[in-house]
Amino acid sequence: MKKLLVGLMLLLVCSSAWATHTALVGGLRDGMALGIRAEKDFDQYLSFRYGFAATTGTDLSLGGDNPFLFYGGFDRYLFAVNQYPISFGLGAVAYTGLSSQVGPYFNVIVDNLGADKKMFLSVGVDFIDRGYLQLQVGYKYWSIFSPEDNTY
Repeated sequence: MKKLLVGLMLLLVCSSAWATHTALVGGLRDGMALGIRAEKDFDQYLSFRYGFAATTGTDLSLGGDNPFLFYGGFDRYLFAVNQYPISFGLGAVAYTGLSSQVGPYFNVIVDNLGADKKMFLSVGVDFIDRGYLQLQVGYKYWSIFSPEDNTY
């Protein structure tokens, strides 16, 4: 199981070179979570987002039942309110560990949070077991479209 988890993490990190944007993500997802997210834009309305996060779980211990989660899905741009683009996301999430579980998720993503075009907010639900709140804030730290803005 450990080899599988390490392999999936390496695959995710290495495949982020294919991504249009890469971001650090933190927030609540079955406890406190911190991870990375990559995004590949297909056109101005549709993108594919995938990521990995380490989570404390609902018991807030680092050695919980499912300390890692992987997710991937499609986001569809809906509309913009002032300068804030709003998208709807739908995909699959896997909570991995001692009692691994897989299920669908949906979320709403608000980009250009505050005055910084690199920040975003994601709010949604992971439908695993009874359903888990998903509340995350992220910061895009790399983009192939604006290399002068990259902070690496």
